[in-house]
Amino acid sequence: MIIGVESVEKMIDDICDFLDIVPEYLEERIVDIADKAASEEDYSQAFLRLSEEFISENTGESISEVYFCHLTRSIDKPSVLLPLKTLLTTNNSFTHFLREYSVEFEIEKNELVMKYNGNPVPRNRVYDPTSWDNDHVRLAGRLGWLGTIDFCINGFLHAVEPERSTDDYYRYLMNGPELLQDLDAFFHSRMCDEYCKRSKYFYAIVKIPLKNIIFDERNDLNIDEDRTSIYLSLCFEFLLSWYEGTRYYSRLHNEILRLDDYAEVSVDHYIEL
Repeated sequence: MIIGVESVEKMIDDICDFLDIVPEYLEERIVDIADKAASEEDYSQAFLRLSEEFISENTGESISEVYFCHLTRSIDKPSVLLPLKTLLTTNNSFTHFLREYSVEFEIEKNELVMKYNGNPVPRNRVYDPTSWDNDHVRLAGRLGWLGTIDFCINGFLHAVEPERSTDDYYRYLMNGPELLQDLDAFFHSRMCDEYCKRSKYFYAIVKIPLKNIIFDERNDLNIDEDRTSIYLSLCFEFLLSWYEGTRYYSRLHNEILRLDDYAEVSVDHYIEL
């Protein structure tokens, strides 16, 4: 079974089918779990623990596949999503666009090299660890120049009203892909303005084994072997914010996910935003 992520109604119906309960009881239990967690020192951990306990009591089955919702602003609709290192060094609509502005990337000794007008851009022009003037440190980090790798495809748990997410990533990407905004700032160009004119904003929906999902900056969750309970507990967090939002139009808790830094995934379908 796979839990629907494109509407709250579908999500609730699928979770209720999986747990063999009715929607009214699901809401009652989620609100009760939140009330109990509020009395503990670490609310977030308590909410997840109590949710996992409830889920384990109601099912012995597991979820093997889930939807992964990747926000993207793209000129086309690629059938496969690529990690950043691969995206920047293969022929695709994004690299074709960058070449219009004389920006290219190559791999030398397994590392990314940025070129402008055919000439390598010295790394210390982007990031100089001896200087206080480092406005482009994020660009250096995304290119893997700071000693750590960050090439992964990221996404959200659900595709419901992304503009209400507690994370402002949806609003941020309205101005163009994150890397393109960083390149725009470095080269003092107008790349983002032109890219936004040519591109559209989508959710790329991917079906992926639950075991391949990495919960971003949540290592405590990534080591938990009962991934079904963890996944559904995060659905509970989202639904709690939805139940509250129906009364107060609050922000929605939509967990950030990511994949391995070198993972490529096929797109199931797109949702235009």
